[in-house]
Amino acid sequence: MKIKVLIFLLLPVCVFTKSIAQKISLSGPLKNLLADNKLIPSISWENSDYVSIKEYPFNTMPQNLIKNGNGLFVFVNSSGRLYQANRNGDSIEFNRIDSTIYFGYDCGSYPFSYNDSIYTLGGYGYWRINGQLRVFINQTKQWDIVKLNEEIPLLWGNSTDMIWYDTKDRKIFIGYGTIRDEAVKTNGLNEASYLYNVCALDLVTKDWQKLGTLSNYFREKKPLLKDITSSPWGQLAALGNKLIIIDYANNRVLSLKPPVEDVVNSLVAAAAYSNLYYFKDSTLFFGNIFKNNLDSIQLQLSDFIVSGEKIYTTDSSFSKNFLIFIGCIVIIGITILVIRNKRKKNKSLNEKLPFQSTVEKFQMKETLKAQTVYDEKELQLLMLIVNHSLQGRTTSVDELNNCLGVTRKNVEIQKKQRSDTIMSINKKYHFVTISQEDLIQKKRSEPDKRAFEYFIEYSKAKEVLDFLNKV
Repeated sequence: MKIKVLIFLLLPVCVFTKSIAQKISLSGPLKNLLADNKLIPSISWENSDYVSIKEYPFNTMPQNLIKNGNGLFVFVNSSGRLYQANRNGDSIEFNRIDSTIYFGYDCGSYPFSYNDSIYTLGGYGYWRINGQLRVFINQTKQWDIVKLNEEIPLLWGNSTDMIWYDTKDRKIFIGYGTIRDEAVKTNGLNEASYLYNVCALDLVTKDWQKLGTLSNYFREKKPLLKDITSSPWGQLAALGNKLIIIDYANNRVLSLKPPVEDVVNSLVAAAAYSNLYYFKDSTLFFGNIFKNNLDSIQLQLSDFIVSGEKIYTTDSSFSKNFLIFIGCIVIIGITILVIRNKRKKNKSLNEKLPFQSTVEKFQMKETLKAQTVYDEKELQLLMLIVNHSLQGRTTSVDELNNCLGVTRKNVEIQKKQRSDTIMSINKKYHFVTISQEDLIQKKRSEPDKRAFEYFIEYSKAKEVLDFLNKV
């Protein structure tokens, strides 16, 4: 793209001109395009000017034909300008229907129609190649952004493009993205690079999905590739002197069978004037609007054979993720086995001593004394609660505070001291008895349901007292 054109593309247009294009004769290609309301995935172009524009730089911008159920349109790429075809006798006028003011953000964007709304994808502008999806809003006559799950930068309009609009499954496939961000330093002189990810944009969910990495075959052959148009089975392209179908959805390359290939090649060679290619259903049309030339050939999927080439290789990250997944399963399995074995040992130990007392369980690991298990503060608190429990009564919060010597402390300190001491006693009890049941338990106070009272079950209290009194 010329530098002087880029400079003008970044300037806003302050005046909206409702210009009407010069009349174009109703030629064979235009009659065919207007004959029905069928959506045409893409109409190739070779810098044809369908709309006569006098203002600079708009008269230097490429024009793209878009066909959907609402009619035939011309999108002036890089400008946001949109014109609709209106038949007037034996002529056609393209009337501007947008009110775009700003431009220069979508140079080389890919225009298409989905659900009879016109979109553009990607493009260059404001010092970077972007991956934005934009839609034309008929009510406001302006373009608006459509949010995607990620931005994949791409540039369209080069003969080596790899792009296919699959209208049946409502997806757009690309063979690679083009990266250029002039706000970021580069190591070399070339500010543009390629992102060789084969991706599919689901137009229903507005999500990109990475299918794999472009194969070395297409990376090497890319300079020989010439995009023609989107077919029902994939991207129709010329690779050297052969016509191929790049079937992204099935990761395969199709080539014409020899008899059909000879016929198609002879027709295309004879139609050297052609600068317009498009498919209607399975019929390939090619011609020239201004020379009123149009030809076609009926093709079927059975006219193609599958070659051994792949478009992309499966991303190796799948294998890595699979190995990580298997590793996690193994770790989880080992953890479950360890926990299960530990529980079995604990269960077996408890089954061997079903009638042992709490004191005997205290002595399972070794002959223990209370002083070796609990500190002085814990022993005092434990003795208080044990004696009260044997008397058939609970221990109040005030009694606990008095035992711990925190009566004059603030409420928060009292609460923390009680909680820490009782928790410590219960944890030590769990450890030496191999039990999950708390020794000191609590219940709501009858006079005041907001407060708690503490106790030890009577069946355990006598045994714990014997343990505490053990010399």
